[in-house]
Amino acid sequence: MYVTDEVLFDLPSAAEDQSVNIFSIACGKNDKKLNIVITRDSITNNKSLDEYVGACVQQLSSGLLSFNLIGRRQVELDGTQAVVVEFQWMADSGMMYQRQIFSGRQQRVLVFTATTLSHFSHECEEAWKQVANSIRWRR
Repeated sequence: MYVTDEVLFDLPSAAEDQSVNIFSIACGKNDKKLNIVITRDSITNNKSLDEYVGACVQQLSSGLLSFNLIGRRQVELDGTQAVVVEFQWMADSGMMYQRQIFSGRQQRVLVFTATTLSHFSHECEEAWKQVANSIRWRR
């Protein structure tokens, strides 16, 4: 049984969840928004989470204009290893700022990506903290 906010339905047992969730949060003045995207993926070839994150960062650095890695650190997310990556790059609309939390269980990874134009305003920072600090795995 697959459950969303609007519907629930049965899927064949071979189905793999690759859904994407997108949220937009108004924060600050001038219609500034914090966009949060949650993606799912499989970690293949017995890679560790850290190796998976490294490959993702490498792919981003080669594909984004003026990519600048601000930081990368290990954290714990609801008792599970996680990696936080922060970076910025130049888009057509200006300098973009992004944070990602990577965490996984059993060769599956969830990526929480928060993106905003320029930098995180105080309001965007508070919205991000509310999301990041409340993440819990379903048991």
